[in-house]
Amino acid sequence: MGGNRMLHGTQALLIREANESDVAALVALTAELGYETNPDDVRKRLAEMVAAGDRVVLAECAEFVAGYVTIHQTRFLHCPPTGRVSALVVTEVARSLGVGARLVVAAEQIARAWGCHRMEVTSNLKRDRAHAFYERLGYSQSSKRFVKNLD
Repeated sequence: MGGNRMLHGTQALLIREANESDVAALVALTAELGYETNPDDVRKRLAEMVAAGDRVVLAECAEFVAGYVTIHQTRFLHCPPTGRVSALVVTEVARSLGVGARLVVAAEQIARAWGCHRMEVTSNLKRDRAHAFYERLGYSQSSKRFVKNLD
């Protein structure tokens, strides 16, 4: 991301790519999202995502990781690729301060650079605050999602 900085109160917000040294912060933030994991799994998944071309981008404020977004692209035969926010989380103390919006902007910039013609995100039906957040950013509900567990 080249280290975009944004003033956030009296501190600068740095938007940057996640790396292996961020694993502990990624584990803690993922738990805040409601998914328990461990450092070994996160380290492995981060490496797999990066190898597959996905991106994991952090918002850091004074050496404190305030949130992350993961970005994926889905390719189709019938249209250009679609960018997808596959996860977005901002730590509780940094919510409603613009961190999430800045991470979504970064995700959209990445998707545009990939040649994506649209951006999508899914959000659990119970996450009303997240739904309102995405609507404020111009996202709208456009389809129904069907899921089948394979295990």
